[in-house]
Amino acid sequence: MTPLTIPSFGGNAINALLAAPEGGHGEGLLLLAETTASPEQRETFCSAFAAKGFLVLCPSLEPKQDGSLDPEGAVGDLLSVLAFLRKHPSCGGKVGVLGFEQGGLLAFLLAARSDVDCAVAYCGEALSPHLGEVHDLRMPFLLHVAPPSDPLKAADIARMVRVLGRNAVITTCVYEGIENSAMGQNAQEKTLAFLNDHLNH
Repeated sequence: MTPLTIPSFGGNAINALLAAPEGGHGEGLLLLAETTASPEQRETFCSAFAAKGFLVLCPSLEPKQDGSLDPEGAVGDLLSVLAFLRKHPSCGGKVGVLGFEQGGLLAFLLAARSDVDCAVAYCGEALSPHLGEVHDLRMPFLLHVAPPSDPLKAADIARMVRVLGRNAVITTCVYEGIENSAMGQNAQEKTLAFLNDHLNH
């Protein structure tokens, strides 16, 4: 596990962790953890995906005082991180993005606005304000959604899923009536299969 500082195009310094797979080389995976994830949790995530053969780069994005991220500013910084990873000598040339919660929104925005080879997001209604970009996605995108118990939020999610379904490159997995542990295992298996299909073939 190697700590790095990556300069962004806008002049910011972005702290990140880099984890290489066994053998030192692999296709790139930009890992966007939840903003609340501890350094230890980030290291665990990185190690887990590096063990699957990916060169994993996990940037630490600074949230605002209320704990949220500025999506536009974060995407600008992440374009720099993405370029760094793709050009890294240990990267095979392809790069995917995997994001959780607010990181899932950023994965969606990167899929719409950059040259990533594929993207995976674990998130829900955070995507709703950005559905106008749904047809900008050209590369495969996998979304995992657990519908909330709140009926109004559940209706928003159902609408979001319908809109996403208009783009053939988007696959949405809705985990309704499934216990969290089963959902987590199911989603992880689908994520690894998706990443392998689009990065390692």
